[in-house]
Amino acid sequence: MPVSMWMHISAEDINPRSLAEHQVEFAKKYAIDFIKLMPFGLYCFEDWGSGCSVL
Repeated sequence: MPVSMWMHISAEDINPRSLAEHQVEFAKKYAIDFIKLMPFGLYCFEDWGSGCSVL
C-alpha cells in the first residue's frame, strides 16, 4: 500500500528550488512513496499583485 505524509516547510516554501530539495530529502529520509507538493500558502494573492512577507 502506498504511504505518504506532508507538511508545510515554511522556512523554505518561498523558494521553489529549496522547497523541492527539502521535499525530496524528506521523502528519502522517511521512505515515502509519493510527494504531495505544498507550495507557499499565499502565492495566489501574489498572482493578483498583492505583496506579503513571512516573519
